[in-house]
Amino acid sequence: MPRVGTENQSVEQFLDRIADHPFPPHLLKKFSDDLRKVAEELANDIREAAPVVTGRLRRSVRVVPAKNNKHGAPLQYFVVAGGPLTTVAGRGNYVVPLTAQERPKGAGFRIEKGQSIAYDYSEAVEFGTKTEHAHPFFYSTAHTDADNVKNEIEQAIERDLTFRLERIEDWW
Repeated sequence: MPRVGTENQSVEQFLDRIADHPFPPHLLKKFSDDLRKVAEELANDIREAAPVVTGRLRRSVRVVPAKNNKHGAPLQYFVVAGGPLTTVAGRGNYVVPLTAQERPKGAGFRIEKGQSIAYDYSEAVEFGTKTEHAHPFFYSTAHTDADNVKNEIEQAIERDLTFRLERIEDWW
């Protein structure tokens, strides 16, 4: 199942700093809301890029909070596609992801005959199969939006911290 999360060192370092020096709960909630909003914007772009046959692939794109939430409010979100909406049973043949030895570059799948197994076609759409061309919608969109997402996160954090500092100055 395709997934985009924070693989950014500066974001990870920021999350570690927050864990060491907790912010007030209302500020963490504001951070969380802003991060979710940025993730939802990316998810919307991915939905728009997804090819439409039944609409299930687009509907499968969603934002989920990280499970390791130690801050009181989620500060890490993942944009994912696939899952129950795009998992189907093969009909006589089934798709098997190629192993590293079978594919020198990139991802791929092979069709095997025999008993059908369920598979998630979101990855088959993204990367293609032996018989179908790839229709990249997930990683290409995430890559295109990466700089914009990073800037939006930085601006949201700066805006939230500036607001917080102004409140502290007013209090003094």
